[in-house]
Amino acid sequence: MSSLTRNISSELKNVYSSILLARAPIVSRDLNEFEEAYYKYQTELEKRLMWTFPSYFYFKKGSLSERNFVKANKGPVSRVPDVFYPKGVPEIRHNRERRSKQELVIPTQKSMVPGAQDSFTDEIRANPRTTEADEKNDTRSLERKLSRTLYLVVNSGGVWKLPTFAVTDATQPLHVQTVQHTQQMCPHRLNIQTVSHYPVAVLRPADRREYVVLSHLIAGRFALADEYAWLAREELASRVEPAYFASIGHLLSAV
Repeated sequence: MSSLTRNISSELKNVYSSILLARAPIVSRDLNEFEEAYYKYQTELEKRLMWTFPSYFYFKKGSLSERNFVKANKGPVSRVPDVFYPKGVPEIRHNRERRSKQELVIPTQKSMVPGAQDSFTDEIRANPRTTEADEKNDTRSLERKLSRTLYLVVNSGGVWKLPTFAVTDATQPLHVQTVQHTQQMCPHRLNIQTVSHYPVAVLRPADRREYVVLSHLIAGRFALADEYAWLAREELASRVEPAYFASIGHLLSAV
């Protein structure tokens, strides 16, 4: 063994790499109470100031479609002389009360003919933001906490931490070795995107250095025989050692 090889081996003896593997949020984040109230106000204001629906443009006068539209929509209260209106005198323009938002009912085939099928005008229902993995609190599943960033941690010798590997090849870039070791851990094929060729942090335990490489899981299913978990920031704080979280907490997203 040459002196250069011995020097490289001795330098890499206490060098390790850790992967901070993140699953990005899949849906938009949850709104707080103030944000919900703000967006609701803006939506209602937009509806209040919207132009009156031009039914004369969409429905030909005297046609069947116009009769169905008029039948489905109850007209506003008309202004009648010498009548007291507790909510104010109506201001009608194009069969609409201009002081409030216009609410329309679009006639469908199912509403006009009982038992008829009309998939084009069926109500669009959004999928729930909580999944079966949320209900079971399955921390191994990637289908939980869709609005949060999840990070991979493994149980190594009874201690929860980021996946950590020994650096053995001084000729190969650190981020490449880290991704390769991560893919070798999992029997399934993983598509991992490394954020940078440089580590985002260096951890210095008592006798070694650990370089943290930030990466994102693009596709694939991570599964190990050993114990592992995908955790949000606050969950990770309660799972790992306090001193360890203090060294990596600033790298974790609060979203």
